[in-house]
Amino acid sequence: MRPYPEQHAATADALHDFLPRKTASLRLPIDPTMFTMGRIEWAKDYVVTAFTRAQVRTNMKQVLANIRLNGSAACKDLHKDVNMTDMLAMTTIVTKGKNEGDVRNLCMTGLSGHRRVMKTLTAQGKIEAAITQNREFYAVNVLDKEGQPRIFASKSKAIRAYCQTKFGKDWHTEDKASRKAEAATQVYGRDEKVGKISEVKVNQYTLAVIDKLSAVKVISLAKKAGAPKKVTTGKGAGARSMEWFSTDIKHLAALNATL
Repeated sequence: MRPYPEQHAATADALHDFLPRKTASLRLPIDPTMFTMGRIEWAKDYVVTAFTRAQVRTNMKQVLANIRLNGSAACKDLHKDVNMTDMLAMTTIVTKGKNEGDVRNLCMTGLSGHRRVMKTLTAQGKIEAAITQNREFYAVNVLDKEGQPRIFASKSKAIRAYCQTKFGKDWHTEDKASRKAEAATQVYGRDEKVGKISEVKVNQYTLAVIDKLSAVKVISLAKKAGAPKKVTTGKGAGARSMEWFSTDIKHLAALNATL
């Protein structure tokens, strides 16, 4: 699949050509709901929607806000009142990776960064919900950057991660069924143990687990474990609560004692 900025280069061109003209509407095969959120994504089955000039201008303001928030340095430096037509004509050069040297539309490159951030936030939200409801999953020998068991929001994601870790990124190209069957025996929930997992206690809270939770949830757990009010109240309470857990192992022990 082509990189996102390349997929929507034609979309950027269409928007660029439309804005300075007096045409009443612009027809594009993009998701209208996503467009109102300042995101440009293909519509299901590439169904075309006619957007009025007012809709395009309003939605592009949100696009600009998104790329200034989560795009590259060049996007962040764009003035909030930059001319939309000019902005849609700007380009950027890929500076690393296999596509180094490629010239791409700046706006679509910025949106690519924004969609990655949104995807991560969505994934984190699902993981947090799974942890809170005690229904997260783990896979044998699948660890995060800190060397802790990686947390998954669903069993299917844990199975895919196990397969990728053991058999490589192209694990699904051969023996897919048997590999998934093996992986299913190596995936476990919080209250389960599969084989010999180096005695990792996945049925208890760890710093790695708490670090993936929202500030509100961390504060709640700190209160539950007996943290003083000066830790759990006021501005920065989330960070202080996380620090409170990390500075003394007894605090985690007090929390796990409540389970």
